[in-house]
Amino acid sequence: MRLARHLATMVLESFRFSASHRQWSVIAVFVLGLLLLGLALGAQSVAPLVLYPFA
Repeated sequence: MRLARHLATMVLESFRFSASHRQWSVIAVFVLGLLLLGLALGAQSVAPLVLYPFA
């Protein structure tokens, strides 16, 4: 829980920094990274169910 709070704080502060300095690439990198993280976590949780019939 503590890690999630620190990550949320980091993301919010990075968004505020990039918006105040008009550096939209920082927001784009964070959004892309969060999408890749979500895709990786989803793949790890779904992979055993998808591969089970072929084992």
